[in-house]
Amino acid sequence: MTDIRNPQNWSLETKQLHIGQEQADPATDARAVPIYATASYVFHDAQHAADRFGLRDPGNIYSRLTNPTVEIFEKRIAALEGGSAAVAAASGAAAITYTFQALAKAGEHIVASKTIYGGTYNLLAHTLPLSAGIETTFVDPDEEGSFENAIRENTKAIFIEALGNPNSNLIDIEAVAAVAHSHGIPLVIDATFATPVLIRPINMARISLCIPPPSSSTDTEPRSAAWSLKRESLTGRHPENIRGFPIPTRAITAFPLRMRSDRLPL
Repeated sequence: MTDIRNPQNWSLETKQLHIGQEQADPATDARAVPIYATASYVFHDAQHAADRFGLRDPGNIYSRLTNPTVEIFEKRIAALEGGSAAVAAASGAAAITYTFQALAKAGEHIVASKTIYGGTYNLLAHTLPLSAGIETTFVDPDEEGSFENAIRENTKAIFIEALGNPNSNLIDIEAVAAVAHSHGIPLVIDATFATPVLIRPINMARISLCIPPPSSSTDTEPRSAAWSLKRESLTGRHPENIRGFPIPTRAITAFPLRMRSDRLPL
């Protein structure tokens, strides 16, 4: 008999309502997610602070890094996308920048579809080469073998969009994923248009990193986005590149985003 208390057995509709807050708020018993509009947190003593900053004791350090309201939103996104975890950022551009900085460093290479959002194209074509020394080769996704032929020894990721912007062109995600996996590199997908109601690339083709669509699908300001990732996707990569350069979602923004995700299938 299916255990309905196990979140793994919940439907998408149930996850979008309850993941991250399976129980009422432990401090106040509030049913709604509280907005923790705080920048800092109190440490019990110097050793407690040292353990928090040394990552020996899990917990909040500073809202620029973690926040309880944002954490619930991140857990919700990860569950809807089928990821192990998620990281909320202040915008879609921030989430994509996080991704490339975590996967590649100066002298390394990315392969990307040329049918992508103009802002992302400019980031890959101009900003990252000048500011970080990361080079990108753009390929025609409709040309057979284009992704495979563009991979180099220093290629660290393949990037595509589930539905290309602005043409809404479709890419064979499973085929591109097979190419990426055969070379031991992650496939990164911007899934803004489709939403996890229609497509979940992580489950579909063992995608390593998905940039899901809270900004577009929930339609709120200021905009926000998030990574959703598989547990192994940053192994051997460069997560240290982003810890000191966070562009986080604020608690006051995560709250309405989480509320609007409740109605995502509608």
